[in-house]
Amino acid sequence: MIRYFVTHPTAANLLMLIIMVLWLSALPKLQRYTFPVIPATEVEVRLSFPGATALDVEQGICHVTEEALDTVQDIIEIRCDARENLAIVTARMLETADLGTFYDDVKSAVESITTFPEKVEPPNSVLL
Repeated sequence: MIRYFVTHPTAANLLMLIIMVLWLSALPKLQRYTFPVIPATEVEVRLSFPGATALDVEQGICHVTEEALDTVQDIIEIRCDARENLAIVTARMLETADLGTFYDDVKSAVESITTFPEKVEPPNSVLL
């Protein structure tokens, strides 16, 4: 084989070129072990309540939102973090559930709440 490539240098260069093209075409499809693909299983909703204390946020937003999210199917856990001027509600779904449907259900449940205080701004939903 070495004798063949010594007598035909163009064949060796073509083989090297083919190997490089195959390597470059496979490079974007390689899966890294340091950053595995983890499907999203949580939806986070942020509600801003300007000028409110953490206690006001908990009573005015967290309790009401948790009650509204109890009707959503495929929900495992609901967490609400009450801070000054901000409530962060996180809903975790079952791993077997459809993420798109779960996201839409959570978003519609939060947007349908009419008992928020007047100063509460519209919610922002994010997939985690």
